[in-house]
Amino acid sequence: MKLLGEIKTPIMIEGSEFHEEEAQELLSHMRLKRVKAPKTLLDALIFQYAQVAHASEIRSSLVNSDNTRMYYSILPELGCIGVPDLIDCSTGKPVVVEKKFVGRIPSRIWPDHELQLAIYMLSVEKLGFKFVNGILEYHDRESDSVKRVEVRLNKQLRKKVRDTIKVVRALIETDEEPIPTINPNQCRKCKYVDKCRWRALGI
Repeated sequence: MKLLGEIKTPIMIEGSEFHEEEAQELLSHMRLKRVKAPKTLLDALIFQYAQVAHASEIRSSLVNSDNTRMYYSILPELGCIGVPDLIDCSTGKPVVVEKKFVGRIPSRIWPDHELQLAIYMLSVEKLGFKFVNGILEYHDRESDSVKRVEVRLNKQLRKKVRDTIKVVRALIETDEEPIPTINPNQCRKCKYVDKCRWRALGI
């Protein structure tokens, strides 16, 4: 049985394809070397630091694609690992960029996108880089328009990350199931609507 987050919906597949196309374009201009995978957590953190420091020094970027991983976001104390789309070091300082391919550009940042980006930003900060900024890029799949929103790590966002992780951990550890929404409008825009067991049960 797949976990809900692992289900690949048509919208997610389309977003992945858009992302992969952009990543491959950026990677085509880089000379990459194959490196051995780190064996320990400390090795992985040291390697990530070296990647960001080198990219900042040469004013380049770290790009992740399906087949190429230049940077992993690792926050051991929070139990988080992730793969950001891009760490842009072209100004000499790392800026975490997360791209979202959507049917309609939202008027404000989606909370889950902000949390995802914040975790990536915290991982770069954890390596010793100060004043890490982030950018959420919303790409409209139909019109090719792009909205860029800058995100800063402030006290409220840091607290929101910690609080959210506590809630998620509690759900996982107690085997509680998420509470289904009673608002059918939420179901209409949900990317898991075709896979939702509560919807199938008429809840």
